[in-house]
Amino acid sequence: MKGLCSTHTSGAAIDISLRMLDGARFAWLTERLQQDIRERKILAILEGKGGHFHVFVLPPETTLAYRQSRKVLQAQR
Repeated sequence: MKGLCSTHTSGAAIDISLRMLDGARFAWLTERLQQDIRERKILAILEGKGGHFHVFVLPPETTLAYRQSRKVLQAQR
C-alpha cells in the first residue's frame, strides 16, 4: 500500500536478537521489557522463529495519558 512504512524504518520499533544471550541475560532483558510494558512505554513480543524480541516504542503522549488516567482513578477511590 502506498504511504505505509515499516515500524522499523520509521524508528518506532527494533528487534533485539537472543542469539548471544545466556540465561541470566535473557532473564534480565525479559524483566526489563516487562517493566517497560507495565509502564506503557513499549509493546514487545517474542518472535520464536526469528529468535528475537520485536519491541515497539509507544509515543510519549500515550504513557503520559495512561499515567494521568491512573491518577484520576486513584483520586476517585
